[in-house]
Amino acid sequence: MSGGPRLPRAVFLLGAVSLLADVASDLAFPLLPLFLEHELHARNVALGAIEGLADATAAGVKYLAGLGADRGGKRKPFVLGGYALSGLAKPLLALALAPWHVVALRMLDRVGKGLRTAPRDALIAEATPEPLRARAFGLHRALDNLGAVLGPLAAALVLHRWPGAYRLAFALTVFPGLATVLLVALGVREGAVAVKQPAYTEEAPLPPALRRYLLLTGLFTLANASDVFVLVRARQLGAPEASLPLLWGGLSLLRALCAAPGGALADRLGRPRALCLGWALYAVAWAAFGVARSPLELTAVLGLYGVYYGLTEGAQRAVVATLAPGVKLGRAYGAFHLVTGLLALPASLGFGWALETFGPARTFGAGGALALLASLGMARLLRTH
Repeated sequence: MSGGPRLPRAVFLLGAVSLLADVASDLAFPLLPLFLEHELHARNVALGAIEGLADATAAGVKYLAGLGADRGGKRKPFVLGGYALSGLAKPLLALALAPWHVVALRMLDRVGKGLRTAPRDALIAEATPEPLRARAFGLHRALDNLGAVLGPLAAALVLHRWPGAYRLAFALTVFPGLATVLLVALGVREGAVAVKQPAYTEEAPLPPALRRYLLLTGLFTLANASDVFVLVRARQLGAPEASLPLLWGGLSLLRALCAAPGGALADRLGRPRALCLGWALYAVAWAAFGVARSPLELTAVLGLYGVYYGLTEGAQRAVVATLAPGVKLGRAYGAFHLVTGLLALPASLGFGWALETFGPARTFGAGGALALLASLGMARLLRTH
């Protein structure tokens, strides 16, 4: 075992909370395309609209929650309220009778995510020494993604035992959702700051370096349509319905395995360099999804896709804290999530429309080209700093 500095307790605790939350989310999420297609008769454009609106809703709430957590000096109420709202929304999908019901519940779920995300990220950043932040966020994402492995496995078991029982799977999310609320309420402590923070000026504008980073992140977000379209592509290639939760779980397992070592590698390589490489790998993988000729070929590309996640999930959050000296972290993370969330709407909505209009090869290829452009922009930023 390494004798280096250890990550604080808050990172592990909040990671466990995210694990349970993702068990609930990914018990339901990979079944949504099937539920919308077979029971509510929705199309890919509707799916893109649902996911885009959900992410855009979360984006605005994340920014406001970050500001509110800074001004009130309390993070835990936002984290607790966010997990409670999401824990309520997912089981109610079992009662949905029309696509707009799914829209409303996904938006409620994303409001919960918006309430908790920026305050939670600020708690992790404040509790962790700066040289370890990508590692800390990488571990958090690893535990989060482990939950995203267990959730699809549970969904696959439900479909195996009761084919087409989408509503039952949605209803079962009440149990991990309740567990997250209890763990936050009883385990998370306010003010667990392990590192002395700089003096903050709330009215100060975001630093120019952070604004440039957010611009590049926004460009990449336009390329980064919802991963649900990987499931749609697998279905187009003839993958059986019951395999979709397993495919989703496999992707989540790759993300879990790659996130912690990827975060540690990003700390050593330099986080901007890790992002530059990770976005380039995304471009290759996304384009390959579009030209895959079988579910087996698509599955093979998932390995590369997992490496992209490992290099970027921890690094992109750690960079925010590094580039935000003198700015309260709740506000900085709120701005980061505002940019990524708002641009998720045109990304997913446009992708769903383009997939039906131009086909998979051109649509996935265009997304890959945008991601490559963002990677080149990050490389240029590295050369000028």
